[in-house]
Amino acid sequence: MAKKHERLRKAAEEENHVLRDHLALQLRTIASLQNMQQSTPRPRQISLRLLLPRSSMMSGTGAQNTLDNLCSLLVSQLSETDQVFRLGNMPPTLSEESSEMVSSTQMHLEVLYSNHLPFHFQAAARALWKNCRNCHKSLSVDPNADTLANSFVSSYESDELSFAMNGHSTMRMHDTSTRNVIVSSSKYQLLLDNNGSGSHYSDKGWVVIEPAHDDATELSILRVCARIELNVDGHLSDGERYLDLLSGFLLEQKRQEVDTIRLGIENDLLAAPPWQVSL
Repeated sequence: MAKKHERLRKAAEEENHVLRDHLALQLRTIASLQNMQQSTPRPRQISLRLLLPRSSMMSGTGAQNTLDNLCSLLVSQLSETDQVFRLGNMPPTLSEESSEMVSSTQMHLEVLYSNHLPFHFQAAARALWKNCRNCHKSLSVDPNADTLANSFVSSYESDELSFAMNGHSTMRMHDTSTRNVIVSSSKYQLLLDNNGSGSHYSDKGWVVIEPAHDDATELSILRVCARIELNVDGHLSDGERYLDLLSGFLLEQKRQEVDTIRLGIENDLLAAPPWQVSL
């Protein structure tokens, strides 16, 4: 009996040690984030148009049909989530991107990101979805629904690159007791420098927020994956240059989106009352 009590005591001490470590990490992270918040301006809302300053909503039968088709893809995309994040083998801290030139007119891009958040995973997911709804507030859908869809026209100009764009984007949130998943699917038609109307790209995204450990639900992990298939018009005389410029533009856009997702969650929850941050 004495040996059994000794084993139970040691097991309890080990568990308490693990929990203290998790709590210490969470407190250090919160303190760091609070310092960052004082010196960092509030980020813009999460948007598929972060680098596209001039945009307006687009409607019509063609736009609605495209959105319906994209929404139908979200169900199968959800089933790919574990495979996308390497079946659970993705490290908790990661930031990487890759590009593969398939041909002189086609490029595949991928962005992977993972990091800790010092908040309950459901509170973090609610903050993220609120930001998503805010950026899609012009849509004719129920703001409390789990699916958002958007069609718009936009343009971008810089010294090296300018284009007009028709965009269609959809996203859906899946809320479970063990994690929250947001999947997105988008299509964009580009008009490059008033020519090259055959240029386009598709964008599939996954965002997962889940507990970092079974015994530390107040510490969560944010995982993000974006996969882009870019095609430029084969009739462009300098198609490879456009392929390179657009690839750089899209990767930079994804970096900003990841930062906006993370900082948006942190800023919202650091400013929220304590009962909204933990469950």
